[in-house]
Amino acid sequence: MTQPNTHDGDTFELISTYTDAEAVEDGNLIEINDKDRATRAVWDFALNTVPEGLWPPRENAKPASEPDAEAVVAQRVLDMCRHIVEDYGPEATRVYRENVGGGIWKGKLLVVGKKIVALAPWPASEDWPEETGNVDLWHRSLWLLPNEIGGMTLMLTEDY
Repeated sequence: MTQPNTHDGDTFELISTYTDAEAVEDGNLIEINDKDRATRAVWDFALNTVPEGLWPPRENAKPASEPDAEAVVAQRVLDMCRHIVEDYGPEATRVYRENVGGGIWKGKLLVVGKKIVALAPWPASEDWPEETGNVDLWHRSLWLLPNEIGGMTLMLTEDY
């Protein structure tokens, strides 16, 4: 027999669960490492906009023109996601715990042409130009939140 679920004194029936392992297996979450994740939407977006240079730069990196270019691009995306989590994860945890601005760390990826050129946390990114339909200069909102397995999850706002 299962125990009833409660929140603030109210009892409710849990309809379903979707674990981290299930989301990774289904491809809805991408493993950045053993605890950190990126949503499929972040991953797919970054695959199409990842910078030509590696972010952060790595020694002995292969140029994307080699036969395994797809794997090189995927490695660039993985490096970029790890970089974001490592650099902004502690601040995202603080924002979540103190419920600053709703408890969600927000940032923006600046895209020029079809390549990511910068990441800035909000509100610093407020000075960036608004999306105007100009395909050469635009930005994409990004969220970073603690997840249930002790890591961080990187997501686009529309993932929520």
